[in-house]
Amino acid sequence: MKRRKILLVYPAWSTFVKSDFEILSGEFEVMTYHFKPVKGGMKVGIELLKQAIFLTVNIFRFSIVYIWFADQHSLLPILFAKLTGRKSFLVIGGYDVCRIPSLQYGVFTSKLRGFAASWSMKHCTLNLAVSNNVARKVKAMHPNAALEIVYNCVTLQPENSDPWLKRKKVLTVARIDSERTYLIKGIDTFVETARLLPDITFVIAGFDKKHLRHLASGFPDNVTILDGLPHDDLPDWYRQTRIYCQLSRSESFGIALAEAMLYGCIPIVTREGGMPEVVENNGYVVQRDSLAITKIIASEFSRNEAVEIRFPEKFHFITRKTRILEIVKK
Repeated sequence: MKRRKILLVYPAWSTFVKSDFEILSGEFEVMTYHFKPVKGGMKVGIELLKQAIFLTVNIFRFSIVYIWFADQHSLLPILFAKLTGRKSFLVIGGYDVCRIPSLQYGVFTSKLRGFAASWSMKHCTLNLAVSNNVARKVKAMHPNAALEIVYNCVTLQPENSDPWLKRKKVLTVARIDSERTYLIKGIDTFVETARLLPDITFVIAGFDKKHLRHLASGFPDNVTILDGLPHDDLPDWYRQTRIYCQLSRSESFGIALAEAMLYGCIPIVTREGGMPEVVENNGYVVQRDSLAITKIIASEFSRNEAVEIRFPEKFHFITRKTRILEIVKK
């Protein structure tokens, strides 16, 4: 029996896009389209023209269009799907419902990108939100939009970790390649907390030392920087970590947060986005206060007994796979 064809549109080949590609490929023939994220009106216009030509030539080959994130790259695929009677599924990841003007962060800091995202959410066949927090934002904009919540998933397989009481590190994971992402991911708060606990090792995975040398030069000696750490190498660090911090100013879900919990790390997160949903009752949801965070970390490092972290079933790969295939095939 000939398999139906799906067009998967994405702006970056991230771990969550890759996992959905693997899920869809099990049941469908999947073709990918990479819309290159570029800056400048002319460059964006060229990418949109290339996408329009591709869709004009190929849209009739597909029965379904599946898009990661609502943005300028989602408008034409959903428009073409709508005009030709195809189904369109739009994964809302968080950046696409975010607006932080002071940091110029989020799709809605741009009127044109905001329009494209809003139109896409309103006119796609179904929005797939990665958390309740994201779903609430979509509904606030478009109360009648079709919507399902399908949580992001963890693709790593847990392995034997260091004995919990021998874990001596505090870890945060994020792609930090600019001063903006440095602040968005709360690295300033993480470093200030490290400064208050000089006897504990703090690790930042994903910090671009080449472009942010001026920031790294002011870090205390107990901060270790891992530059360009491959995703497959993260488990080695999760296994050594007692506490995982995600002190972001905006975070729709937090894949690394969920991965760390899978490896038994105690999570400390700020009350932003979908992170409290991920943590549930397994860790700490805090204000952005270095002194308060310091007290929590010091308390956890003085424990004499191991802590067991319960990893929610809804964040397993098989759970997302079942829901995605159920929705798309129906």
